Amino acid sequence: MRMRGFGARRTGLRKMPMCCLLTQRSGTAAVEFALICPILLLLLLGIVAYGWYFFTVHSIQQITGDVARAALPGLTASERQSLANSQLAADLQGSPIDASHLVMVVTSTANDVTVALTYDLSTNPFAGFGNIVPLPSQTVTCSAIIKLGGF
Repeated sequence: MRMRGFGARRTGLRKMPMCCLLTQRSGTAAVEFALICPILLLLLLGIVAYGWYFFTVHSIQQITGDVARAALPGLTASERQSLANSQLAADLQGSPIDASHLVMVVTSTANDVTVALTYDLSTNPFAGFGNIVPLPSQTVTCSAIIKLGGF
């Protein structure tokens, strides 16, 4: 009886005819995954980046409405500005919105009170994804106008 030594039998390096290579299925899943994975990761990254963007825009719009409603009872422009500042500070407490990148403008006329908030998104962590995934503008501007005097 003849003993085979180490490496005498090679399992993976057999010579196969070309017709057999075309029907071979081993490794197909790995190749398909390697082709599809970057596309799926890019899609997932886009979902996360846009979700963050929409969350931020919605938060700024909600804060703008809250600040405008809070500024309404003020009788003078300075009182309205003071009420708006205190409401803005209260709304930003516990919020992921960075107050140092937020600019608020309160204007009042004889007929209405207008609050405009502008937020710079360029320093947020998801802003870097703009190089990979096309994102909207890095500056978000929301405004709310409330009429004075009821109807």
